[in-house]
Amino acid sequence: MKSHEPIFVWLGKYPSHYVRDFHCRLEKEEPNKWLFLYLESNVEMRRYECGELPSNSRIIKDNFFQTLTFLLDYKPKILILSGLLPRSNILIAIMAKLQSIDVGFYSDTNLINHIRSGILKRMSRSMLYGLLERFIFSWIFFIGTRNRDFHLTVGGQSIVGKLKFLPYPHDPDIFRQWKGSYGDRLNVLFLGRLVPVKAVDNIIEAVARIPPEKRALVDLIIAGTGTENLQLHLLASKYGIESNINFVGQVRSDDRVQFFKDADVFVLPSISEPWGLVVNEALSSGVPVIAPFWVGAVTDLVIHNYSGLVLNSNNPQEIANALIYAIDNKEKMKQMGANGACLVLEGGYCVKECIAAIRSICNNLEK
Repeated sequence: MKSHEPIFVWLGKYPSHYVRDFHCRLEKEEPNKWLFLYLESNVEMRRYECGELPSNSRIIKDNFFQTLTFLLDYKPKILILSGLLPRSNILIAIMAKLQSIDVGFYSDTNLINHIRSGILKRMSRSMLYGLLERFIFSWIFFIGTRNRDFHLTVGGQSIVGKLKFLPYPHDPDIFRQWKGSYGDRLNVLFLGRLVPVKAVDNIIEAVARIPPEKRALVDLIIAGTGTENLQLHLLASKYGIESNINFVGQVRSDDRVQFFKDADVFVLPSISEPWGLVVNEALSSGVPVIAPFWVGAVTDLVIHNYSGLVLNSNNPQEIANALIYAIDNKEKMKQMGANGACLVLEGGYCVKECIAAIRSICNNLEK
């Protein structure tokens, strides 16, 4: 292999800001050894993301033949497939294996989401992933406990040796900050897409259910945009709580830190959430998290009454009860946030762990 040819190829969606940073760090550490191929299908969705792409990257169509051409031209030692597996990527994985290229698989599928999906979808996914994980993939990267359990469920015990911890590449240093004493008011934050699966309407209804004397102390900041934007404004108006809510619109990735700096508690009521990197961001900022148990990150990072409040459901009344608790126990919530920041670091849920994991595999391949 020529010295300028990449040894490692990453194939995945057009990257978010934290993945860009991760890839730039990999490229800086191992110059000329990486090629990053990004699918153009979700470029528009990432317009609010900041940060440079790695220099040795290409934006390609979700096209089997174009991707295969790159693979055959470079013939790297390892191909890492990131994200869900469209048909073209399944074929690419098989072709790579036939070319003696080791294939690593990196996704965030959550066991609870898998179990809650329809029986036909669950059976077909189990069969497909099970075959790929047993016979095609050399490594299966997992981001946390629920993701690891999904792989063990579909792949069985035979894949245990292939499992490697590769958390989302979160940089806690960007978010780390000293949180002072809570003021008289409780600043509640939601930051994310305003789409049905995020169930932001449940937070608004939860605020409406807080008794008036305590609701007067609550400020809800909703940061983000999406298809539910108008409906959420109308819902706030319906309950007459517009004065309690600040819709700030789309947030650039560079500006996320400021919102956590001003928050006292973060609420993530999603109907389905494979991981939820925003949980890492909140806890690294010293902000405790309120979320239902099925959110992937909750299993590893949100310990009830230690780093946040774990809900049995995402219904408005349960969220309201958690917010009332936060109002009445501000200093305890502050300690929960500090505990959460430690959990992120101690568990290695950060970009340094990602780089160490990839470096270990790369070093073994080059021996």
